[in-house]
Parts: sequence; C-alpha cells; structure tokens
Amino acid sequence: MVFLLPGFLIFLVLIVFPFLANIAASFTRWTGVGTPVWMGLANYRKAAGDAIFWTSFKNNLYLIITMIAIPTTLGLFLAAFLYDYIALKFGQGVVSFFRAGSISPRLFL
Repeated sequence: MVFLLPGFLIFLVLIVFPFLANIAASFTRWTGVGTPVWMGLANYRKAAGDAIFWTSFKNNLYLIITMIAIPTTLGLFLAAFLYDYIALKFGQGVVSFFRAGSISPRLFL
C-alpha cells in the first residue's frame, strides 16, 4: 500500500483536483481574476441553446470515432489476420518479421 501512495497522490493532484475545480468553476461567471459570481445552471442552459456548442460537440464525436474507434478496430482486425491466417499459412518466422516491421517504426518517432 505504501508504494501505491505516491502514484495515488500524483493522480489526485494532477487529475482529480483540477477536474473538480473545473466542475465548480462551470457554475460561476469568472474570468480568472476577481471574485467568481455564482450562476448555477445558467452556463449549461446557454450552452444547450448555442449552435456553435453543438457543432463543436459533433466535431468532437467525429474526432473520437476517427482517432480511437477506427484505429482500434483496424488494429484488432490486422492482429487477428496476422496470427490466424499468416501464421498458419507461412509460419511464425513471417509473423515475427511483420511484428518487427510494425513495432520498429515506433522506436524512431
């Protein structure tokens, strides 16, 4: 447990506390200087009625799909193809060659 404590504290400081501070700030009108003014849900009502917000929301969904879902699905398909088809047809040596070819470009980035 003692060894987990530093990582947990870093997680709290870098992730949890800023996230909670952003949630709290979203209920106020504050420019970062001065005293925040409590707005309640007014900021969320304003965002829900804003066309620019929904356009950016839609664009973020497209970004998530194109940058996460498609590469993950394609990578899983290629891995299954490599190990189920190529390994059976050509042997482990060819699979090792392709595996090294897919990993080595990442070493130089």
